[in-house]
Amino acid sequence: MNDKERDRCGDDASKDDGPSCSTSQSARKITLLVFILLTSLQGWSTTNPNFSFSYQSPRPLLYQNGLSLSLDAGMLIASNRHANFYQGIETNVNSIYRIMHSEAFGMQMWNDLTTYDLIGSDITNYQQLTIDEYGDMSYRLAIQVGMGFRYDYGNGWGWLVRMDYAKLTATGAFLINATNGTGILTNQNRWVKCGIMGQEKRINIDLGVSRKFKMQNGLDIGFELGGEVNNTEVIANDIEVAGRTYSILDIWNGQFPTTGSYPYDYINQGGIGYGGFSTINIGYTMPSYSTLTLAYTFYYNYINLEGYESFAPQHLITLRFDFDGFKFFDS
Repeated sequence: MNDKERDRCGDDASKDDGPSCSTSQSARKITLLVFILLTSLQGWSTTNPNFSFSYQSPRPLLYQNGLSLSLDAGMLIASNRHANFYQGIETNVNSIYRIMHSEAFGMQMWNDLTTYDLIGSDITNYQQLTIDEYGDMSYRLAIQVGMGFRYDYGNGWGWLVRMDYAKLTATGAFLINATNGTGILTNQNRWVKCGIMGQEKRINIDLGVSRKFKMQNGLDIGFELGGEVNNTEVIANDIEVAGRTYSILDIWNGQFPTTGSYPYDYINQGGIGYGGFSTINIGYTMPSYSTLTLAYTFYYNYINLEGYESFAPQHLITLRFDFDGFKFFDS
């Protein structure tokens, strides 16, 4: 600013040229303030190497280290290859024909079919009933629940052991006809459709290794690989004929039950199996360091059901909650 401008911005001149002098002084103050602020930030950023104008995640990308407890629940899609154990064909351990043509139950079936007008008067006894077709069985979608433990080593790797339980139901149908082919009413297309179902319990024990890959904002992607042991317990195999339910579980030692027959103690028809699994999951770590995980698991396992012992795939979609480091015990 020259001498003339200084004179104009003096006390006397300010009365006449106030706005011009005020603007000049304000500009100088703003310039000085910006200079001081930039200088301060430069010095602070030099002494604070973590400072950045970019967004910083509030959580460091650290892996957990230690033992964790997990609780899980999910939907199990079982292979229908094993469901046909409950189909009731004559070669199966549980046979529809054995019950239908037995003295103990055959007459009751014939009476009910006659009462509901499902068979003609020319079918005079249960021995004339026959099975026209056995339908394929299929498992319903089942709920699987369980718990387990995982130990993480702090580098993303870990091992796990998990135990899960599921109750599976298989459903299907079969068609009753008559030996002479004319006894079934025509409005039933010469056959009577009857329902059939089977139920079982399965327990899986998984043992495997896991690997996590941390991402931003508390998310991570994980993989699991391992082996499993399973135990299957058959609990029911029923048919429904003319509104009445009959169990076809073989508690008769392979014989046709009579009115005087005594059932044997039921022996579980399932058994121990084994297999392997692989899992891919995505998890979210909460501020408490507990983790909520959505996982898909592919099983390829051997299910021990008599006559249907084989390997088959299964699919499991699970929601799992991990209490990392048992933080929920902390006060």
